Amino acid sequence: MGEQVEIAPGKENAFSTLDDSIMHSPFVTNNWNLDQSFTLYQNRPNPFRNETIIGFYLPEASNARLTIYDLKGRVIKMYQGTYHKGYSEIKINYQDLRLNGILYYQLDTPKFIGSRKMIVIQ
Repeated sequence: MGEQVEIAPGKENAFSTLDDSIMHSPFVTNNWNLDQSFTLYQNRPNPFRNETIIGFYLPEASNARLTIYDLKGRVIKMYQGTYHKGYSEIKINYQDLRLNGILYYQLDTPKFIGSRKMIVIQ
């Protein structure tokens, strides 16, 4: 089983354990087809050295926050914005993270939460 992580109140569905699998919230559909549902895609490339792209699909225009966490659940970097309905991407640069190894990223909108794992190698 995975390592337990403390979760901020109200974010219990974000992720509660860390392991080698993709983490899912009960409110999230993570799949590779654009079927009009919220989708958080795996970053590409993964693993990465200099930069990576995190894509996501929103079924409606919305504010969204992408947060990157280390293995202890500490916030490393946060990106916020208003995104249109459909597919969007956020570019992540190594210079913004300055960490190696496994990190987790979480996308929060008012109606959806999704999270995944990425690997940084330097």
